[in-house]
Amino acid sequence: MDMIFFESDRLSLERVLQRPDLEELLAPLRAGLTKLPRNDELFARSLAAAPVVLGVAGVLVEQPPATTDLVAPPVLVQSEALALQLQRFDDAVRSTAELDLAARGRGNLAQPPERDGIVRRVPLLVRIADRLVPSLDLEMLRVASGADRIVLRGDRAGATVKIDSLRLPTEPDGRMWVHYAPHLPERFVSAGDILDGKLQPGALEGRILLVGLTGIGLLDQ
Repeated sequence: MDMIFFESDRLSLERVLQRPDLEELLAPLRAGLTKLPRNDELFARSLAAAPVVLGVAGVLVEQPPATTDLVAPPVLVQSEALALQLQRFDDAVRSTAELDLAARGRGNLAQPPERDGIVRRVPLLVRIADRLVPSLDLEMLRVASGADRIVLRGDRAGATVKIDSLRLPTEPDGRMWVHYAPHLPERFVSAGDILDGKLQPGALEGRILLVGLTGIGLLDQ
C-alpha cells in the first residue's frame, strides 16, 4: 500500500453517529447501526487476510525519541559502521495501530530527491531511531519470497542487500540507482474496474501489486 492511513475513517458509521446534524435522522436506526463493525475493523480484517505491506514515512523531528516501537523485519548487519552509513530518520509517520498491526510488513516511503528535486537513488534500508527499516519495495520482495530476514554486507566502497538468494548491490549508504522504465499503460489497473468486476479472472494472480493514488492534489508517494 503506497500510502499511510494515519487517521481513522471519517465516514465510518461510529463517526457518522456522532454528528449532531444527523441525530434526528439516525435516531430510529441507531440501535441497529451501533451493532455493525467499524470501517477500520473491516479494513484490518482484509489486511490480515493477505500478504500486505503498509507504508511508513521516516521523518526528522526536533525532539527525537531514543527508540521506536515500529515493527520491522530482522536485519543482519556485517558491522555497526556499515549501519551508521545508512540514511537516518528520527521517527516515522505510520498508519493507525489497528491497521499497522494487521499488516504482514512495513516499508519506508521517504525518498529524498537530489538537489534538483528528481529522485534518482532510493535507499533500500534506512535507520529510523534505533531500528533498521527496509524500503517499501524491498519489504514487498521479502514478504513475497517468504524470507524472515534481510542481510546487509559491505564496506565503505559499497554494500549488498541480500534476501535469500537475491543480492542487490547498493552504494555504501544503502541507496540504489533507479532505472526508470517507460510508461506502460498495461501495467496500471483501475480500482474501479476491479470493484465493478471488469477485470478478467486471474489477471492479477501471482503478481506483486502496488496500491496507490492518482487523484489530482493527492500525488504519489
